[in-house]
Amino acid sequence: MQVNLHFCPLSRKIAVETTAVYVDGFSTRLLPIFDHIEEEAGAEQEKAWEAAMSSPACDENLDSSDYAEAAQEYGVEVYESLQFTRQQLLGLAAAGLYHLWERLLRLSS
Repeated sequence: MQVNLHFCPLSRKIAVETTAVYVDGFSTRLLPIFDHIEEEAGAEQEKAWEAAMSSPACDENLDSSDYAEAAQEYGVEVYESLQFTRQQLLGLAAAGLYHLWERLLRLSS
């Protein structure tokens, strides 16, 4: 079964423009927040390293490589969390686009 969707020209114009505003808002306002997550994770890793190096040693058997490894793992965790958040935001945007079209269809009928 094939279903065709027809908008009158004015409804089509409104739907296309509204969709363009939604997509533009998402791609220019929200997604750029995640453009530099590698640098953010690296900065957090550096902060963790500096904090470890400036705190008093609580175990004499630990050397600086243990702290470096822990700081690196923390940086990876920060990156993965930011990447996960970005993926969740993309999913929300797709769901939002679906609901936008649902609303536009109801308005045009």
